[in-house]
Amino acid sequence: MTEIQVDSGERGGWMVTARDRHDALLLLLDRCPELDLSRARINYVKLRFTFSAGRRKRSRTVKIKPPSIASFNRSTLEARVLEHLRRNGLCVQR
Repeated sequence: MTEIQVDSGERGGWMVTARDRHDALLLLLDRCPELDLSRARINYVKLRFTFSAGRRKRSRTVKIKPPSIASFNRSTLEARVLEHLRRNGLCVQR
């Protein structure tokens, strides 16, 4: 996870965004140890997928915004990204 944004869920409440190339969730919990993720609302997360295609590595960044939006460049690797999201419970059939 390269980026995560959470807020209090209240109008005029707090909002925190953490960005890290390797683990944004770990950074968020390190910077805000009092944060209870079971009470916070997740606005979005950004995940980075890297696929090996022969000698080349190809990456895609996917932004997931609850309850039902996954946005990414769908020109290539769409099937692989969606399969990975399905296998991990992040993409369900309607």
